[in-house]
Order: sequence, then structure tokens, then C-alpha cells
Amino acid sequence: RSVVDLSSRIFPRRDRYTHRTPQPLPSSSSPPIHTRPTQTHYAPSFHSDNKMMTFSSSKSLTIFALLFISLVVVIDHASAASHDAHDDHGAAHICACEAKEMGFTIDCANMAPVTAAVAYLKATPSCVETTKAADCEKNYLTLQSHHDFCPPDSLPTNLETIIHAYEEFFSDCFIPRQYNSKLGMCPAFDCAASNMAANLTAATTFLTNNCTTACASAECKAAFQSVYMAHDTCDEKMLPGTVETALHAFEDVCAANNCNTRNTPYDLATVVCPAAPVASAAGGAPRGGSVMGNVLALAAAASASVFVF
Repeated sequence: RSVVDLSSRIFPRRDRYTHRTPQPLPSSSSPPIHTRPTQTHYAPSFHSDNKMMTFSSSKSLTIFALLFISLVVVIDHASAASHDAHDDHGAAHICACEAKEMGFTIDCANMAPVTAAVAYLKATPSCVETTKAADCEKNYLTLQSHHDFCPPDSLPTNLETIIHAYEEFFSDCFIPRQYNSKLGMCPAFDCAASNMAANLTAATTFLTNNCTTACASAECKAAFQSVYMAHDTCDEKMLPGTVETALHAFEDVCAANNCNTRNTPYDLATVVCPAAPVASAAGGAPRGGSVMGNVLALAAAASASVFVF
């Protein structure tokens, strides 16, 4: 046979990598062929033992999507873990639960721990920094829980100024004002009213102008009790700054006008604290396995599905 006839046996119909259309070999008498052979580009295919392994672009997208979702899960878990590191003293950040875990007592008849907490905060500069000393939170919550729970006239002097110097550096726990059976209820106050701030500003202004030496009038009583109820029941961020100042400026002269901001006693001893997350038998991550381990397993499974044999 001629060399030309053998060309079809020497070259397969398609080149393994580029799929070139086969070209005949030139004969010895033919001039050299300088034209570039027609070339068609396909996705690469690999032949082995008559089995074809094909890279699937759709499954390539699948693995990237799965890995992206996994990354989001990890970030979300890290964020939750960071939050829980602070708030899982009690899932709702309840003062009574914080006191049990951290080892302090909330007692309106004993202000010695509050005085000691104030001294610690003042003596520890890191308490107003991002990286705080270990006992900063405990001492702040001792101060804050007594401030919110006890009658204003039972607290150390200048406590309001002191707590405002630190409250932006900590997350407050929740505790209501304690109920006093000897007092009546404060008049209702609408924290959601559009003119709430204006009403409170008017009340504090009236107190300043008319009630500094005596608070027996009906007008002084109404103004003081509005400030008292708003202070205890409204979101602190919604209140004018004059509310805190007025409450403690007039707590002595208007003490006869104190009232309850809740209608039942709050028993610290019966507060049910949320359970801590259940750890695994190995003492590591919560039951259900490591989030990162699950992510890696998901990624491995996705990788295995990319190639089809």
C-alpha cells in the first residue's frame, strides 16, 4: 500500500487532545503542505480502557455553590459563638442568672458589694477598653443590677453618674424594679407615643422649676411619677438624657411620691435560668458534631460527585 493509504491507520479519526481533522501524509513527490489543518476545539476528554471520564461544568458550579454555603455557615457559627461567649451566662442575659454564675448577690439591703464594684471599675482602666480584665463584667453587672432593681433612695450617692461612665462598654442584664407592697402603682406611661420625649422633657423641666424644695403638689407628683415610670419601663435609648438626671436629682425630695412600676414581687430565688448547651460525649462541640467537620465532609462529598466515570 501507499503511504497515503496507511495514513488512516496511523492517525485515529480524532486527535486525543485537539480533535484535529486527520490530514493525509504528503507523498515524496508532492510539494510540502503549508496550510494549517482545520481544527475544532472541544472540552478535553480522556480515554482509558474504553471508559470516558468527563468533567461536568454543571457539577463544577455545584461544588462552588456548596463550598460558598459552607463558608456562610462557618461565619454565622463563628458569629453566634462570639455572641454566646458573652450572653450564654443566661440565654436571655438575666441578672439573677448572671449573679448565680459569676458569684455575686443582688440585695437592696446591702450596698457594700455595689461600693466595692464601683471601686474596682474605677481602679481598672481596662474595663473601658476592648480587652477587659476578667472581673470587669462581674463588677459592672453588680452595679447595674442593683441600680435597676433597688429603690433609688437605697443606692449610693452619685451612682447615676458612675453607671453612665461605664454602660456603653458593657451589655446590661435584665432585671425589673422590685415591687413594694407599701406603694401604689405608678400611672401608666406610653413609651410608644410620638410625643413621649416631649412629654418627659416637659416633666423634667417642671420638676426643675417648681419642685426642688417641695414635691407635695399634684403637679410635682405627676411629673415625678411620669419620669419614674418611663425610666423603669421604656427603652433607655428612647429616653431624653434629662430623665436619668431628674430621677436621681428629685428622688429624695419626691420620695413620698415613689410608686411601683410592676404589680407583683420579683423573686430572685425562683428565676429559672436557661440551660447551657449540651456538650458531646467527648467534651467538645455540642451534640451534632463539629460544624467545621460537617463542612469538610460536605465539601468532600461534593468533590467526589464532580467526576463521573
